[in-house]
Amino acid sequence: MNVKFIFIISFLVSCLIQSGDLGTDTYRRLQVTHSLWTDAPPVPIGDHYGTVGVGGKIQPWTGIGQSLLMLPGDYLGTKLAHLLRFSGAKAEKLRSVVVVFVTFPFLTALIVLFAYRLLLALEYSKYEASLGSLILLFGTSLLEYTKYPQENSLQLFCTLAGFYYGYLSLSEEANQRRNAFISSLLLGFNLLVRLNTAIDLISVHLFLTFLLLYKRRKQNFVQYIKRCFQISLPIYLVFIFFERFYHWIKFGNFTGTYMSVIRQHRPDMFDGLNYFQGLVGPFFSLEKSVFIYDPLLILSVLGLVLFYKNIKRSTLFFALSCFLILFVYVPVYAQVPFWSGDWAWGDRYTTVPVQLICMLALPIWINRDQRTLFGFLSLSLFTQIASIFFSYRLEFYQMNALSNPIWIVGLRFKNIYDYFLGYTPICATDIQVCLSSFKPNFFPFLISEYLSESGVFVLKLLWWIGWCFVFFLFLGLSRVLNGRKFLGKIYPV
Repeated sequence: MNVKFIFIISFLVSCLIQSGDLGTDTYRRLQVTHSLWTDAPPVPIGDHYGTVGVGGKIQPWTGIGQSLLMLPGDYLGTKLAHLLRFSGAKAEKLRSVVVVFVTFPFLTALIVLFAYRLLLALEYSKYEASLGSLILLFGTSLLEYTKYPQENSLQLFCTLAGFYYGYLSLSEEANQRRNAFISSLLLGFNLLVRLNTAIDLISVHLFLTFLLLYKRRKQNFVQYIKRCFQISLPIYLVFIFFERFYHWIKFGNFTGTYMSVIRQHRPDMFDGLNYFQGLVGPFFSLEKSVFIYDPLLILSVLGLVLFYKNIKRSTLFFALSCFLILFVYVPVYAQVPFWSGDWAWGDRYTTVPVQLICMLALPIWINRDQRTLFGFLSLSLFTQIASIFFSYRLEFYQMNALSNPIWIVGLRFKNIYDYFLGYTPICATDIQVCLSSFKPNFFPFLISEYLSESGVFVLKLLWWIGWCFVFFLFLGLSRVLNGRKFLGKIYPV
C-alpha cells in the first residue's frame, strides 16, 4: 500500500510545482523532438544554440535521448493546438505545457518508485525505504530538476533503474536473464542522453562485480560474466551504434564528440577556460558547490565514514560506485567553459551521483542520531523549497549588480524574504525581465496572459486543493507505515 502512496505523492507534487516552462535547454531539445516528425528545423533560425553540420545545416550539439522521451507529449500538444485552432505563441505555449505535464511528473514518480525498490533491495526496511525515497525528491536538487526538467532526471532514472535491475539479475530467486536485459536496455538508452553516461554503465557493473567478489560465489560470477557477453554487451553496442549514427547524420563524423565539433566551429566559447576552477568549483565554490545545493551529501559522507563497519556491504559498494561516477564527471566537465551547467540551479552535470548518494542519508542515520538527521533534513528541505519558489533565472539576472563570489542559495533566501515584505529585488540590466521572475513560479500564477480571471481563479483553487490532497496522502502514508488505521482500515506495509 505504501508504494501506491509514494507514487501518487511524487506524481502530484511533480505536477503542482510545475511552471509550465521547460527551461531554455529543454525547450531546444523539444525543437529537436518536433523536427523528428515534422518539417521543423532541429535548431530555430537565428538561435545561437547548435553549430554547422552536414550541408551547412545548423545542428544541435546534444544527444537525442530526452528528445525521444518528449515525443508523445509533443505529438499530443501539437494535435491539441490544431484542434483548438491555436497558432503562433499560444500554440507553442500549449505544446510545451502539454509536454511538461504529460512527460516529467510521471518520470519523477518512477524515479522515486525505483529509489524505494532499490533501497529495499539493499536490505533496508520498508519504513526506511519509504522515507529514503521521498527524501530523494523533497530533500535533494531533484525537486528543482523536476520543475525545470533537464536531461538529469532521465539520466537519473536510467541509472537508478539500471542499478536496481542489475542487482536483481544476481538474485537466484528472480529471472536473472530478464533483469539483466532490462538493466542493459536502460543503461544503453542512457548513452543516447549523454555519451559520457558510459561511466554510469561501468559503475553499475563494478557494483555488481564487488557484490559477487565479496560473497565469493565463483559459479555465480562466471554466470554473471556470461550474461555480460551474451546480453549486456550486444545491447550496449547497438545503442553506441545508434548514438554514433545520429552524430554522423548531423556532423558527418562517426568518431567525434560534441565538444570537438564545438571547438572546431565555436572556439570563442573556450576563451578563458580554467580547468582548475572546473575541478574545484563543484565542491568548494559559493556559486555551485554540491554541498550547498545538496546538504544531505555532507550527511551521507559522514555516515559512510563514521559507521562503515556497521553498514551493509551492498550499501558501501553502491556508494563507492556513485562516488566513482561523481569523481569521473568532475574532471570530464572541467574541460568545458560551462562546467557547472551555466545558468542551471547548482552544478547540473553532477546531480545524478550526488542525488543517489544523498538518498542513503536517512536510511543510514535514522537509527543512529536522529537529532543530526533532523538538522540536516530541515536545512535540505528549506533549500529545495526555496529552489522552486522563483525561476532559476532570477539570481543570474541579479549577478551583474553584485560583487563576486555570489552565494546563490543565500541570495535566493534573501529574494524570498524581500518578496514577502514587499521589497524590490536587486536588478542590474534587463530590469523588467528580472522583475518578471520575481513572483511565485508555479503554473497557476504564470498563466494569466493566456486565461481569463475566472480561469486563473479556478486553476489556483485546484492548485490549493491539490496541496491539501498531498497533505492528506502524507497523513495516510504516516499512519500506514506506523501500522495505524487509515480510512477505517489497517493496511499491510
